[in-house]
Amino acid sequence: MQTDKTLISKAFRLWYQPGDVFEIRVLDAVTGDWPRPHMESGYFDYDHIDDAADAVAKLRSYRGAYATVNPVKADLLARSCNHLQAVKRQPTTADGDVLARRWLLIDCDPKRVSGVSSSEEEHAASLAMAHKIRDGLAQIGWPAPIVTDSGNGTQMMYRIDLPTDDGGLTQRCIEGIATAGDDQVDVDLTVYNPARIWRIPGTMNCKGDDIPSRPHRMAKLLDIPSELVTVSSTQLEEAATWHHTIPTVSETVYEAREKFDADQWIAKYCPDIGKPREWNGGRKWVFPICPFNDAHRNDSAVLIQQPSGAMVFTCHHNGCKGNDWYKLRELREPGYVRPQEAFPGIDISGIVNQSPKKAPEPETEPSLFPNPGPIPDRLLHIPGFVEDVVQLDMNSAPYPNRVLAFAGALSLLAFLSGRKFQDRRDNRTNIYFVALADSGTGKDHPRKVNFRIAFDANMANAIGDAFASGEGLQDALFLCPSMLFQVDELDCIFNTMKYSKDGRSESINGTLLKLYGAANTIYPIRKKATVKRKNGEEQTIGHIVNPNLVIFGTAIPQYFYESLSRRTLENGLIARCIIMEAGQRGKHGEAHPISPSEAILRAAKYLVGYNPGGNLAGEYPRPFIIPEKPDATKLMQEVQDKCDEFYMMFQKAHEAAAMALWARAYEKVCKLSMLYALSENVFNPAITKKAVKWAWEFVEHQTNRMLFMAKSYVYENVFDEKCQKVIRKIREAGGKIAHSKLLHQIHESAETLKKVIETLTENRTVTVDYLTTNGKCSKCYRLTETA
Repeated sequence: MQTDKTLISKAFRLWYQPGDVFEIRVLDAVTGDWPRPHMESGYFDYDHIDDAADAVAKLRSYRGAYATVNPVKADLLARSCNHLQAVKRQPTTADGDVLARRWLLIDCDPKRVSGVSSSEEEHAASLAMAHKIRDGLAQIGWPAPIVTDSGNGTQMMYRIDLPTDDGGLTQRCIEGIATAGDDQVDVDLTVYNPARIWRIPGTMNCKGDDIPSRPHRMAKLLDIPSELVTVSSTQLEEAATWHHTIPTVSETVYEAREKFDADQWIAKYCPDIGKPREWNGGRKWVFPICPFNDAHRNDSAVLIQQPSGAMVFTCHHNGCKGNDWYKLRELREPGYVRPQEAFPGIDISGIVNQSPKKAPEPETEPSLFPNPGPIPDRLLHIPGFVEDVVQLDMNSAPYPNRVLAFAGALSLLAFLSGRKFQDRRDNRTNIYFVALADSGTGKDHPRKVNFRIAFDANMANAIGDAFASGEGLQDALFLCPSMLFQVDELDCIFNTMKYSKDGRSESINGTLLKLYGAANTIYPIRKKATVKRKNGEEQTIGHIVNPNLVIFGTAIPQYFYESLSRRTLENGLIARCIIMEAGQRGKHGEAHPISPSEAILRAAKYLVGYNPGGNLAGEYPRPFIIPEKPDATKLMQEVQDKCDEFYMMFQKAHEAAAMALWARAYEKVCKLSMLYALSENVFNPAITKKAVKWAWEFVEHQTNRMLFMAKSYVYENVFDEKCQKVIRKIREAGGKIAHSKLLHQIHESAETLKKVIETLTENRTVTVDYLTTNGKCSKCYRLTETA
């Protein structure tokens, strides 16, 4: 098969930089070793670009040869280092393997029957479309792109500099530019993902049979700029807004040249729309009644002035499709004539003269429960004892996970210091931790670390792994008033409370609630309760003084969240828990025996032996009050005020679950500030401003995260559950999903999905998009920004 090795090497040296690693993937390849069409894949580094070209040239035939354009992790070289090999089920590059986004890809694909090469007319149409887009973008300051003839269409590559997780900016930008598509050429909307593969110049494009009317062609470099200039984030954002408001090159320049006075025009011709609102750096007016159809009265018609001065009108009803800013002027302004051409001599009609493909999003109120994202790594570090235990865990675990190690280390410290320390507000160190992680993530290892340290400190008898009832908990704490329960599958407890009418579930719930609050007081035991001492004698239980129950629970995220109900959220037990998500399983480590350092054991044994209350401290503790720095006290007051503000805000919004969580937030900050102080200096602790600042940031993030996740899983009724399930599936797909794919995933009837989507579009949670690809119209669903 014809291959131009020189051109392949030239293209790769344009795409990549020294030190980069990339994948080559060849479809329907035929080799001397394997005569049947199959996939070939290999990873190459920059120093072996010529070897990559040789590897492709050695193939006997193929349908298409591609490469990842963005740099990938160097570790992927080990899959197939600087050579191609046949692959069946072996992994290829995923989005998570990409280090950064270096290219914005624009693919102008002529519309034709699928599975065939383009005709000469279709091929020429794609080139014309690419030139229109390139020239139009150049008019608003974009640099020149690399232009490639893909063999069937035309592709452009703009240099960018964005992280792999760019918040959807690349996708939105492509969607904005894609509004230039017409009846002959589509702009591909799917080329936004970081691991996207791209046709290699110097290789053949062989779709279907090679016939005179639809020939196979070689991909070639058409235009290479003398300097590759990076498109700024501001420029990308501007193009992204076209997807929502369809601002155009001609509108922007036309209004600028006319020095248009929007306020004066509105006062004269549209006095009914009132005052503007700020909107994306510009301004926005909402018509109470659409000027084109008086039946449209639901704030659907809007007039927008972009930061550049460009004016855009749209109404989101289908009946108003095509009614733009110019038509509004023709309707309201007597004698107005639409401009025929914005740039004499330059044909950019593909971007300029088009009707909106979809209306802008209706303005929605900000979500009460925005997603704060995963916990930042900086919040998973506490100096001293906690960090030492975390490092022990990470260095000895088969699959190290910092979140699990951190939750385990904090739980251990809370347990060892129980009944021995308090703050000036009479808070104690007892705490309930729930760490969420999938199977195989390594949930068991932190429990083993904690048990080993407790064993060496002569406290192993105070660690439990399960409790079947509230009464059993009471009996255990009577014998050992400070205990650490390390419980797996903690979701079972909440599931029991959610679905079972068994009194035992109520007993566990009530006991956990009371023990949490009794850490600074006396817990009364049920009447006539008895326990057996080691010598076999039974003893009547009356009360427990300052019980210190610490829970380090683990669960699988989905099962845990599905076990929640409004009752469990609002009755206070979840509000007393700190929920942490461990994320996906990381790369395996090199497992070692758990061998605590001298520093860890010295601190643990000191805490176990510390006795501030004298000989009777075991029965009647007199905890040491940890001193607090003045600036820490001041910050504590500010934190309490902030927690109260959140509580009152959700009280006004009638959000009982959020009220319950924020009602306990300040108490958590106090407890965590103490644990920070103890970790920093076990032998001479003091609560500093730094400790309070960390505790507040930690609690604020985790509370917001818990509310966000609960919103997706806790529902009022069966239909609400179906709505939340659809929202989760769209979010898991990256915020956008095709109708057919969603219907397959939710396991509901088409009629049920239709009713759910109608509800979600009415409340402005979901937007329905219609896309045309290769002449076929498809429907997909997209979450709004506040969903």
